[in-house]
Amino acid sequence: MKKVLGFLLIFVTSSYVNSQTTEGYIQVRGLGQIGCGEYISWVDTKNKPQLDLVGQWAWGFMTGYQMRGSFNKNTVTTKQGNIRTPDLDTTNLYLKKYCSTNPLSNILNGVIEMIKELGGVIASK
Repeated sequence: MKKVLGFLLIFVTSSYVNSQTTEGYIQVRGLGQIGCGEYISWVDTKNKPQLDLVGQWAWGFMTGYQMRGSFNKNTVTTKQGNIRTPDLDTTNLYLKKYCSTNPLSNILNGVIEMIKELGGVIASK
């Protein structure tokens, strides 16, 4: 188990993918880059440790989304579009639905769609 966790830690921190945005490309590291096909295989095999990691990654991404631009010198401001982060099971259920209908996509895009559905505002041109 320790070897598997060690491999995952190295994999998650050292691998990345470029993701297209309205402004161009951004570099994505971690589980967000995992394709929907691989994610669905984790769901099908009930790979709870991997699904828990995906949920944790999604929560971190959603937290970062909500903190964007929140700090202004010495004050914290609220932004329109902040969302209520769903629990782990709901997060993975949404990603399962997203990936089932978008098998060529990845976890990052699924989380972005979840943010939109929860009322979050995503910048666009």
